[in-house]
Amino acid sequence: MKHLSKKTLLLIIGFILLIGLFIANILVQQLQPKTQPQVITPRIPSIDNKPYSITEFSFVGETPRFPQTLPLFQARNQQLSMQHTAEQYVQLLHMTPTTSPDTWESIPESSYLTVNKITNQISYRKLQIPTSTTSITLDDAVTQSTSFLSALGITDVSPLNEEASFLSGESEPEKATPEDATMIVLPFQKKLSDYPLFFNNTTARAAEMWIHSRAGIIKADLLPTPQFEEYNTTTLMKINDAIQELKKGNGILLSARVVSGGPFAFSDLASATFTTVSLEYRFSPTTNLATPYYRFSGNAQTKSGITTFVELSTPAVFTQALR
Repeated sequence: MKHLSKKTLLLIIGFILLIGLFIANILVQQLQPKTQPQVITPRIPSIDNKPYSITEFSFVGETPRFPQTLPLFQARNQQLSMQHTAEQYVQLLHMTPTTSPDTWESIPESSYLTVNKITNQISYRKLQIPTSTTSITLDDAVTQSTSFLSALGITDVSPLNEEASFLSGESEPEKATPEDATMIVLPFQKKLSDYPLFFNNTTARAAEMWIHSRAGIIKADLLPTPQFEEYNTTTLMKINDAIQELKKGNGILLSARVVSGGPFAFSDLASATFTTVSLEYRFSPTTNLATPYYRFSGNAQTKSGITTFVELSTPAVFTQALR
């Protein structure tokens, strides 16, 4: 066997050493204990459990004379049949059945009444409408509508004058000014104990009347509303107590007149100065009760500095009265 040269021998020794170092490194890694990956816990912001509070709510207006007590009303489980109600109306209007189902007519008055079984709406229509250039006032419209509804036994309603529409023309009426209107469309709202009733933020519409300057009532849409019965009598809280409830955040933002920066929520308010307060009923499907509420209106400022006119509502009775 030939002797290896010195250079070749060195290369072989170096190669053997590299292999040895590689094996040694592997053995060292195997013998070291395995470490778990570092767990980073995210920073959870602290929760402010302080109750929401507005310290600058105040009432500076004249307080109306409200009763000390008012009844709570409970919705009846069984509502009146609109078909049965319509049959009562046609007797009062001296109408007779027609060949069309759920329709009655009055030939002398040239009018008819129908029941829509899908919407449960009762509709009255007068067929012959004379041409008129005579204007009609809102007071006349209220008087004629109230008289018509009272003749049907509907007395627990009040007109929504602020939502009246003023029209002129016959076949295709157009908008008109109150001074030039020959026809007025006037909605009516259901009321309890002479105070208006609301479902959530909407009015409890009971009727929509069309009043003509010469023909009188030419249209009447009578809408189905829940029937209520007195449930209990409760004492109303004082205005200052209601303001304290609003400061705690116990209220509803009904409307806001925002020029810029809106819309916003009740919790965005920083202060408010109320100048008027009224009383109303609000129905809750959760409790099945219609409860008295105060409605405050005035100027408010949001936390971002926006000034606006607002309407807020808060219960007029303490919570324990509803139990």
